[in-house]
Amino acid sequence: MAIEPSSNMIIRCARLEEYDQIGEITLAAYQDLFDREDLGRYGESMRDVQSRAAKADVVVVADLHGHGIVGALDYYNDYADALSKPRLEHLEHLEGCAGFRLLAVHPSAQQKGVGRALVRWCIDRARHDGRCSIVLNSGSIMQGAQRLYKALGFEQYPEIEFEFRSDTGEMIPVIGMRLNF
Repeated sequence: MAIEPSSNMIIRCARLEEYDQIGEITLAAYQDLFDREDLGRYGESMRDVQSRAAKADVVVVADLHGHGIVGALDYYNDYADALSKPRLEHLEHLEGCAGFRLLAVHPSAQQKGVGRALVRWCIDRARHDGRCSIVLNSGSIMQGAQRLYKALGFEQYPEIEFEFRSDTGEMIPVIGMRLNF
């Protein structure tokens, strides 16, 4: 499926009946980064959009006319809710910060402005809600996403950086990024 850049994209809240599709899109987007078919527990958590939605304030999708859902992410009005408390000792520096997790664009729709539109939606929502900034974490291998974030004004935010052990035992660095308003 070839997708061209379009102004026919709508950013909206996901519907329950779309959760399975969103899970598959998320998994497809991340599998290319990890160079393996089975992403273990991480892949399972990506597919479990119902659990993601229960934790996030909203799951947002990019719906491209004629192609359906081509991207998604989980938006948090309070980013501290998105993080595993044991990973970070002090979350007080996240007070007033919105954030998002699991930005995913189907491989056929990448480099077409879908990810940018989803992130801009988050920025606009955070500003509208009176948040002081928007923060996120990004795996060190997600270079394309990090270029996008930097182009939108995000800066590295070491206070929320950590490492996690993958199912293969590899330690994966996760960087923090922040955009202040």
